[in-house]
Amino acid sequence: MAVTARYAPRRGHLSYVVILLTVLAGTLAVLPIAAAIFGGVSSVSRGKTAFASAPAGDYLILGRAEDTEDVIVAAPAGGSLPLIEVARVPHLPGFPSTGAASPDGTRLALIVADGGSRSQPVASLVIVDLETGALTRLLGGLDYLQRPLWAPGSDSVVVTTAPDGSAGSFTFVRAYLDGSLTPLAGADGVAGAFPVAFDSNGRFVAVVIDATGSVVLRDGAMVTRISSFITRDWQLSPDGSRIAFIETNTSGGLHYTARVANLDGSADATGQLVASTGQQLGVAWAPAGIPAFGAEPGGGVSAQGGEGGFDIPLAYTANGRAFAVEHWTGSSFSAPGKMTIEVLVDGSRQRVDGYTEFYGWVAR
Repeated sequence: MAVTARYAPRRGHLSYVVILLTVLAGTLAVLPIAAAIFGGVSSVSRGKTAFASAPAGDYLILGRAEDTEDVIVAAPAGGSLPLIEVARVPHLPGFPSTGAASPDGTRLALIVADGGSRSQPVASLVIVDLETGALTRLLGGLDYLQRPLWAPGSDSVVVTTAPDGSAGSFTFVRAYLDGSLTPLAGADGVAGAFPVAFDSNGRFVAVVIDATGSVVLRDGAMVTRISSFITRDWQLSPDGSRIAFIETNTSGGLHYTARVANLDGSADATGQLVASTGQQLGVAWAPAGIPAFGAEPGGGVSAQGGEGGFDIPLAYTANGRAFAVEHWTGSSFSAPGKMTIEVLVDGSRQRVDGYTEFYGWVAR
């Protein structure tokens, strides 16, 4: 078992962070305690899905949240083929799953709410085999408000756990597909701990939110403090030398600001302002190493120029040919309107109606 390195921040006042996280949880109403939806470590294989024999190409893995289950589909870039249903994943009523597609394109890792209360749901890490539709429950008792991270070899998934149940104590755990677990690093006395990526050298990069703002860890050791505020939407550059993110600036009101910070030891470590006007949300790095940010209409850094509304970037394909975005019909972040997932490919836009959760790109 790996030795766990724990990050311990300077002592300080956590109230503004705790209030934010409490508000996120408090928006959910009361739900009775529920038994686990999945009855064991894994389910029986269901044969082959249509995706197993799909033509070569790039596919979006998407989800449609229904009341008690998520419908998982593969959507081809360019829209030349129909959507392919892969699996249906049950969850507690009203709690859609978050997730990520594996780098090798064969599986999907989901954080699935399967117990607890509506104010404090408890989730499990569930693996969906995209070629058979089989569901495997690897780990339970997780915080619902997180997104899993695949290791580069697609053999394991990193999630955040609170092993002793105490507030502010977190451990990053690597859950292997065979059911074994390895702790990677920990953080004590913080408000949140979030896996971000593995860099080009295989080092685990994470962000923790503490009393003094947002800190980047690499293999459990502090690299730099990127902001004195809460941050979100973290994305590592392809070469691992920079991190792009959105700063939630609360000085003089709430403002979302795009920033980029260096992680390679150069002088400009604290997040550098990308846009001087407007607000931004969402980050996606192009394969060439240029970050894209979503912006409110009329200001800031725009990922692209759709007519009407605004786009929030999601991810590029590995070859950079296609770019997935959330397209919103409204005029601002406070009045966003309706959202659809769209793909920018070969100079045109492809809209995927009815699916609102993007899990990533896979190539066949």
